[in-house]
Amino acid sequence: VPVEETENDDVYICPMRECGVASDTEGRCPVCGMHLQKLERPEQDTAQAGTEPASDTSLSGVYTCPMPSHFDVVQYGEGDCPECGMALVPVEETENDSLWVCPMRSCGVAQAEAGDCPVCGMHLKPLEEVHGRDR
Repeated sequence: VPVEETENDDVYICPMRECGVASDTEGRCPVCGMHLQKLERPEQDTAQAGTEPASDTSLSGVYTCPMPSHFDVVQYGEGDCPECGMALVPVEETENDSLWVCPMRSCGVAQAEAGDCPVCGMHLKPLEEVHGRDR
């Protein structure tokens, strides 16, 4: 049966679905070497709970400074620009096209230049390749 239908709370899976690795203990995936992540139980459906889901203005979840001179400031989620203090905005609301993100969104890595993810070691990819962003 699907593990979600059981009382088993100690299931760890590889974030790379193609590895197909699941374990009852923490550790690294024997196929790709990434850290196994604890399987979280799904939240109660908000429609059944009678509440509206939170509105998210960012399709990708990546935010940047609205000042073009600060487009090097990128991150997942809201925050303030460390250079000017302005509130970061969804990247879709800007002309910032120089964004690289980890294909594993759970790493939360977004930056202004190519390279490797400091969390999992995967090569960063252009934002539009990972999130299908159209400009």
